Amino acid sequence: MFSATDISTFLASEHTATLKRAESRNEIRKPFFADPAIDLLRELGLEHERRYLRTLAANKLSIAKITSDGPWSAAIQQTIAALRKGTDVVYQGAFLDGEWGGRPDFLTRVDRPSELGDWSYEPVETKLARSTKAGALVQLCLYSELLSRIQGTEPQRMHIVLGGGAAPEKFTVQRYTAYVRKIRSEFEDAWRLESETYPEPNEHCDVCSWLPMCDKRWRDDDHLSLVAGVSRNQRKALVERGIETVAQLGSLALPLKSKIERIGDAELLRIREQARLQVQGRQEGRLIYELLEPVEPGKGLSALPLPSPPTSFWTWSPTRTCWSTARST
Repeated sequence: MFSATDISTFLASEHTATLKRAESRNEIRKPFFADPAIDLLRELGLEHERRYLRTLAANKLSIAKITSDGPWSAAIQQTIAALRKGTDVVYQGAFLDGEWGGRPDFLTRVDRPSELGDWSYEPVETKLARSTKAGALVQLCLYSELLSRIQGTEPQRMHIVLGGGAAPEKFTVQRYTAYVRKIRSEFEDAWRLESETYPEPNEHCDVCSWLPMCDKRWRDDDHLSLVAGVSRNQRKALVERGIETVAQLGSLALPLKSKIERIGDAELLRIREQARLQVQGRQEGRLIYELLEPVEPGKGLSALPLPSPPTSFWTWSPTRTCWSTARST
């Protein structure tokens, strides 16, 4: 089954479709790694969702909570029954249409006729972020499409409840559905055609479960992204000149006879020196650093504040059973 998350991750990195396809064939297994930061964000997100649920309950709205413990088919049946009944809010509903499914946080009733009756529903998602992300809109568009299969009409609006206590944001579904259908079609084509992709590093890597596997490939390939401070555009320009690995960049002889487009001389020297140090550190099995000179005020170590002057503070003396002052240095 495909979900809105598959489209969102594909939008961030096409390589995720390649990995998911290989996983579906049992060729690879998604690695597991504990990340306390991600676990904390997930728990905060769930609490944000529960807080909004309590707000809806406080407004005396009827709420149908769909089970998440049983089979998916049972959750779908409960969702359809609640929609046909005209419940004010459906919490954690379940959809499935062909290969596509999803579980929206909330479905809220609106006074707009549909095949259900004199009412219909619009999807609502809770997001801990302070601003709406493209992935959230993709998610809501898919839920709107799946919901329209049941109620016979497309929702007019979709809603996002952001963190920080802000009022829900409203978005017109028709403004985004064409784009989401395009991305969805591209995902299905990538899945069907089995196109070759490479795990190009991007911001999504920080929260992607596939990161350990991609990181291993980068290290096996000695990928240029391993060079600290190198940008994606710089990597692309280097590859166009046949410089594809950290080792090749670290041994690059400067100055070049012909300049590399989009990389100035100073920037090229900086990333070449960084790559050289990293290669040397790997070869010697230790961390290596070199101080940049001349020292520029306000940059590097010079950006650190001056040491604080000596101060007095109180300490407890167990033998004397009293407090005494001491002077720090």
